[in-house]
Amino acid sequence: MFSDPKSAAEITATAVPPGPRGIREIFQVMKGRKKDPLDLYLRLVARYGDLVYFKVGNIAYALVNDPDAIKWVLQENSANYVKGPGYERLRDILGHGLLTSNGDHWKRQRKLAAPAFHQRQVQGSFASILRMTDEMTDEMTTAWKLRTGPAIPVDLSAEMNRITLRIASEALLGSDTTSRSDDVRIHLQEALKFMDSRGMVWLRLLDFFLPSGGKAGRQDSNLAFRLEKKFPTKANRDFQNSVRILHEVVMQIIQARRSSGDYGTDLLGVMMKSKLEKSELDSAGPSGGESGSMNDRQLQDEVTSLLMAGHETTATALTWCWYFLGKYPEIHEKLKLEIDHKLQGEPPTFESLFELTHLSEFFSEVIRYYPPFWRVTRQALQDDQVLGQFIPAGTTMILCPLLTHRNPRHWKDPDTFNPDRFNEADSKARHRFAYFPFGAGPRVCIGANFAVMEALLVLCRMIQNCEIEIVIGPPLELEAQITLKSKHPLLARVKSRATHSRTAPAGVPS
Repeated sequence: MFSDPKSAAEITATAVPPGPRGIREIFQVMKGRKKDPLDLYLRLVARYGDLVYFKVGNIAYALVNDPDAIKWVLQENSANYVKGPGYERLRDILGHGLLTSNGDHWKRQRKLAAPAFHQRQVQGSFASILRMTDEMTDEMTTAWKLRTGPAIPVDLSAEMNRITLRIASEALLGSDTTSRSDDVRIHLQEALKFMDSRGMVWLRLLDFFLPSGGKAGRQDSNLAFRLEKKFPTKANRDFQNSVRILHEVVMQIIQARRSSGDYGTDLLGVMMKSKLEKSELDSAGPSGGESGSMNDRQLQDEVTSLLMAGHETTATALTWCWYFLGKYPEIHEKLKLEIDHKLQGEPPTFESLFELTHLSEFFSEVIRYYPPFWRVTRQALQDDQVLGQFIPAGTTMILCPLLTHRNPRHWKDPDTFNPDRFNEADSKARHRFAYFPFGAGPRVCIGANFAVMEALLVLCRMIQNCEIEIVIGPPLELEAQITLKSKHPLLARVKSRATHSRTAPAGVPS
């Protein structure tokens, strides 16, 4: 597929790192990126090393697969790397929330949103997540009992999406979405579906072969997306309608609380009450509401961002959990034994949930193998040196957990699914940046602790309360869009399960 790598002298002469060159090889890159990005990336690093540079038209990319380089880009020199024009499609729905913003605005919003994700707030959401999970499992098992015709399997991917959206909505907005929960669910899903689509692919040639007209880091330099939005297609109209309704619902809730003066104790309420001190105001820059708080538009952007990221990624991770439990019934049995023995049929507490060692290790391995946010991109504002090699300003850095989590220099048998690799000793010995399912550095996912707690709790209660038999479907095909999904639904038979004390598995104290 690719020609031989350049010699050291040639690399020095060209200044940039080695990588595919020429029309034929770049065409293969474009084809592989659409068809199977993981296979493409694995072949690129096998051929050229852990820093691969290539250009598609006028757009320069550098694929990074070295933990030290990832640490440099995401942490040590993070000020030089920003969210680039590839995030513009997300800004149509998320505005300038934490996921899409840069610079002083991002710093300010991060500080104002941080109290909502303090450990106390995360722990305070535990009881409501437990209640909602139990209600969902009751609904699924009851519906199965009442089936009278042929037993149509449950789509677990859809069920995981439903429960995580419900959890995200209530954690963020409390009971305010009760009357319009269907509006929130339907229109958020419609907007996500549009963003997951490839859009008018032919328009992207404009970005590849015409100058962007903007400097590195410019937020509106993605010409294809700007033009695509102007076409009066049904998909565009439906998307714009979904975004409008979703924003209306969120804004109505914000304004109603603002008028009543009762901000509430959910995540939205905490963000509404959050204010920066004078010293923080001076360092965070001039954007924002009065007295260092968020204005209504900023709150809307953050709530919408958290609704999307807070349910989509967790739902995807949970779906992969059930996929692997169906594939490895011995692991499923091991988790049942641990949960039954340690909890004795009782619901977990916040503390006891994190004492389920095998469950935690299993979840960590799932998001190593198939991380929901499978690729992170950053754009270099200024020229830089990465691993001793020149990176020109404007280069889009591709940092791919899906790839780095399989780097054989840091993972033994990386293509083998093995939760035991997350035991305490191996985890401490591993390079910190060889594993980054939630990102890393200053922009690490603000809701990571909430997401892990939510996923473990949903898994724990479903394993306790349900017998889940995965229905064998078509061969697995990955769909690498915003999140990493399967192209096909995950079907299962779901029945109620009586929990009881059982013999402890190996490694569980009795």
